[in-house]
Amino acid sequence: MASPQQLLAALESSFVPLEETEAFGKFLIYGASGTGKTVWAMKLAQEITPPGKDIIFIDAVEGWVSLINHPELKNRVRRTRYQGLSQIETLCQAIQAKAGSFANVGCIVCDEYSTMARNDVDVVVTARAAKETEKDPDVYTFTETGASTRPMDKGTPKLLKETEKDPDVATFTDTGASTRRMDRGTRKLLNVTADGVHLIIIAHERKDKDKSNIEVCAPSFMPAFNAIVKESMHVVGRMSANEGIDDKGNPVYRWSIQVHPTRQVVAKSRVGGLAVHNSPARFISVTKAWLEGTGTTEKLDRKPVNDIIEVESADDETFGGIMEN
Repeated sequence: MASPQQLLAALESSFVPLEETEAFGKFLIYGASGTGKTVWAMKLAQEITPPGKDIIFIDAVEGWVSLINHPELKNRVRRTRYQGLSQIETLCQAIQAKAGSFANVGCIVCDEYSTMARNDVDVVVTARAAKETEKDPDVYTFTETGASTRPMDKGTPKLLKETEKDPDVATFTDTGASTRRMDRGTRKLLNVTADGVHLIIIAHERKDKDKSNIEVCAPSFMPAFNAIVKESMHVVGRMSANEGIDDKGNPVYRWSIQVHPTRQVVAKSRVGGLAVHNSPARFISVTKAWLEGTGTTEKLDRKPVNDIIEVESADDETFGGIMEN
């Protein structure tokens, strides 16, 4: 058993002057399909990852194809296909143990985390349905072509009731179990940031109506998991893109990332110096400076006026041509 002096020494050594504490980013970028999430997330990763460090790209939706037209974004990127939460847990353990090449990881990008969450619900449902079938093999099972033709036992009238419920449909218990599983996996990813690794999560968006019947955009997670992810991030930003036509009749796209919440958009930022709406290039520049400790400090005297959020926008960036995912 450690002596009081040893415990005190360990306690004192655990404290670090705040001005010497280095920040490692935790970002969630979400939006509709085709709004540039993957490309801009990888541009962010390239900018904030220290030279000589690798970027791990966990790909659940073949997002790498968005980078074909951006060869500079492939530099020092190691891609793996998403294979489940156990894969993420093993990856985190390898990074924290600095095992082999994983000692050189500087950033993890998950594309798309919303798809990973949906896949995990399927994993939970499949496991639960298999247990139910094993427990009571006389109940009907469902396949893509309908209920099975397993003969009904005359002594078990409950079978008719069992066929009214498709075991492959997620129940409240299933989604709750998956939320807890995703929470554990997410916390393991977040713990890696304490070891000097940035984390960027990409997600689709969902639109739901609130109690006032107003449509609200949010990351495409189950509500309970949405709250868990949001509270852990430095930035929750919604990507959007608008199409226009220039003087020559060519398509022009203007991308924007919203990092402060409004009535209709879920967002969040702990990064000082960002407007409500920013061009992705400005967002990356300001965020990089913030991580390096050279950014703008946030004013603490700002107060809402009559509960109205004044939306300010920073410079927008335009691009003529085809928009990437």
